[in-house]
Amino acid sequence: MRGRRLRRTLTAHVRTWRPYTLWYIGLVGVAGHAVAAGRHGVAQLAAAWAVPTLIWVAAHYLGDYLDRELDAISKPQRPIPSGLIRPRTAVWCGTVLGATTGASSWPPPGSAARWPTTACSRPRGCWATSSAGR
Repeated sequence: MRGRRLRRTLTAHVRTWRPYTLWYIGLVGVAGHAVAAGRHGVAQLAAAWAVPTLIWVAAHYLGDYLDRELDAISKPQRPIPSGLIRPRTAVWCGTVLGATTGASSWPPPGSAARWPTTACSRPRGCWATSSAGR
């Protein structure tokens, strides 16, 4: 009985991740890394795929939580409306996954890592800058 419940819960989480979309966002991250200047080691490529993918999964949890009432009408088979995942669990999973992924991808203090930032404070609009050397 316990094995069946565990399998159902894991299946519900995997359905929340929407595996058919994971490769898309990961490849976008790898493509962005490929056109960036600098080292392109295996660890950097893996991180370029993993970080946006895990943030994407976290957003699915939180989005499913926010859309749970609409999904109860239009997509009752989704994990939250069907009762396979509790709304509180979805918020917890999305928040923890997003926060830990974001925190673990931040460069250590004093590193020479380049982090692109966007500044939108000028009347001319937004532009990309680099925070390296600041």
